[in-house]
Amino acid sequence: MKRIPGTKKQTQILLGFLILWIGCSSPRDIIIISGQTMGTSYSIKIIPDKKPFDHTRIEDGIDSILTEVNRQMSIWDPNSEISRFNQNQSDSPIPVSPEFFQVVNMALNISQKTNGVFDITVFDLMSLWGFGPNPIKGFPKKEEIENVLSHSGWEKIILSDNGIQKQNPKTKLDLNAIAKGFAVDEVFHFLQS
Repeated sequence: MKRIPGTKKQTQILLGFLILWIGCSSPRDIIIISGQTMGTSYSIKIIPDKKPFDHTRIEDGIDSILTEVNRQMSIWDPNSEISRFNQNQSDSPIPVSPEFFQVVNMALNISQKTNGVFDITVFDLMSLWGFGPNPIKGFPKKEEIENVLSHSGWEKIILSDNGIQKQNPKTKLDLNAIAKGFAVDEVFHFLQS
């Protein structure tokens, strides 16, 4: 194989410039925003573009979104929207916020696609097995499980223009399996804007 004269030297010069360029370029700053929400911790890493970055505005915006989702969908907060919904013993449509409606709608679509494998009406069932804000100690009896199952099931939730309706007034929702993902989506949209 014939060598092209000067190729080795040109390659060395090119590599030298490349190393010099990489070494002299300023590293991009990574901004980390972290905190606690919805019973867990979060950490968001942001690589800002060249525009000025308003750290306080971004942090406050993220906190505001997460606080609002928690206020709407936390079963651990007795004053949250979902807790008030669960305490409501009506079988008439219950007015809810647009976000709450959206998440319940998404969850019911998933329930339908999975033939009920994903089910947001498991609040009392979770409590019966010792999970959630009102856990019951010990193993549940067969009669207790059957009683809870009689008012569980995603088909017992009906969406309408007036709100969300329970076919059985005892039905209670637990959005924990979907609310965190919704919160992540909301934060992402905020950061994109």
